[in-house]
Amino acid sequence: MKQTPYTPDSSSSISSSTSHLFSISSTDLSPIYHDFFNLLQTISSLITLHAHHSPERTIKELAPVLQNRIFVLSQLYSILARQSHSRSVSADSLINGICDYICSIHPNSSSSIHWRYELDDYSLNHSQAAALAIIAYEWVSNAVIHGHPNSSPLNITVIFKKKAQHVRFSVKDSAATLSPSISIQNAPTLGLQLTDLMCQQLDGRASISRSSDTTFQLDFDLS
Repeated sequence: MKQTPYTPDSSSSISSSTSHLFSISSTDLSPIYHDFFNLLQTISSLITLHAHHSPERTIKELAPVLQNRIFVLSQLYSILARQSHSRSVSADSLINGICDYICSIHPNSSSSIHWRYELDDYSLNHSQAAALAIIAYEWVSNAVIHGHPNSSPLNITVIFKKKAQHVRFSVKDSAATLSPSISIQNAPTLGLQLTDLMCQQLDGRASISRSSDTTFQLDFDLS
């Protein structure tokens, strides 16, 4: 069988093949989701192995950062696999799970946080859920890690609201530690660059507002 050679500039063909994969009409997609979960777990293990044997300090520092993001996605597909016949994920359960995970890997920072959730019980398709999972992880992590000037108490509010075919997701923390020069579209860090890409995937509009607190906000329409 003739194969099309892969070239680095083939994002459109990759996107096309991915769309075809997710358009499978099977009533039980759990084997596919389970394969995705196993693949992500394998990638995580390979990163651990490489970091363990690498003499490079940068690789050792980067490994857990990559693994946390991979873990978030792997849990999404684990949820989908357990649901068997469902192609959607509850935004409420997904966001709560991500926040719980972030607290588990940052126990010292999260111990003095007061959490408030306003989450509508709405199910997202797998593509929307994957993008939201990355965005939620990055924004909530940013609040937990950087929102503690002088170890002061921190309030974090996470909101997911749906009205008609419009969704608003936001993460607000009571600190104002983010530099005024930073924006979603001009992000200096890998995490914010990833959220910009995910916002584009959702055809969404993301912004940061600063006053006495810091708020990351995403608006997107459901297709």
